[in-house]
Amino acid sequence: MEINLNVESDTSNFEEFSKVHFQILNAMRHFEMNLGESIKNISEKQVKELLYMYDIEQGKTISEKDRLVYFEFGSRAYYFIFSKNNVYNILSENFDKQLYLRVKIDDKSYEHIPNFMLVTQNIHKVYNFNFEAVQNKINESVLQNNQEMLFNRYELQLISDYDNNRDKRVLSLAASINELLLEKEPNNMIEKINYWQIVARKKGLSSDDIKELKDIVQDSNYTEDVHLAAKVLINTRFKGEFSLEKDSLDSIREYPIYNLVNTID
Repeated sequence: MEINLNVESDTSNFEEFSKVHFQILNAMRHFEMNLGESIKNISEKQVKELLYMYDIEQGKTISEKDRLVYFEFGSRAYYFIFSKNNVYNILSENFDKQLYLRVKIDDKSYEHIPNFMLVTQNIHKVYNFNFEAVQNKINESVLQNNQEMLFNRYELQLISDYDNNRDKRVLSLAASINELLLEKEPNNMIEKINYWQIVARKKGLSSDDIKELKDIVQDSNYTEDVHLAAKVLINTRFKGEFSLEKDSLDSIREYPIYNLVNTID
């Protein structure tokens, strides 16, 4: 399954709304969307995309390929799974029944991923995203399944999403995953780094945290990536403690730890 989270923005007005009003409401009810959405927030492009999805459900058209779609409709966002003959909201009432989705990771491999772990973009805008329910799912899934790499990836995506929206609930979910992963593997240095970068965002690092991070910097047994991450974290408390040229941080640029560099500048 190819994952495409890019949706073009469109601010055009739609004059034909009254003609398709009944269809729009039927589609929104079918997909369990926010019926209280204000008409003024909805663009013509969004209406066309919604009705296209509804046509697939009605058997009037066929989806070209399986894919995950991030869909903004008015002030809310939704995640839909497209298959050849079906479209469904992954956070709808059948959430429990369809807990795991088979997602294509590369040309050769697939992974079965819990629904909620596909929701990574603008979580605070996603309709029906129940933070408490997802928290419970995280507690169950991390402890019952050997999918540490998947949950680590989701944890990093949550941290990145927090950097974009500053919604504390998002960072709390990341912290929960981190706590559970460290419980399973207390000496996992990657998760310890993640713990510190979450703390740095929440309340700032303590003196004990800084001391441990400085010990890591001095320990040649750790990789250069870990050394760089530790230096970035120390600099969030003591600006300029380490001279870090952005060109030298390429190895951590794709990770949310890099976002902290911009907060130091």
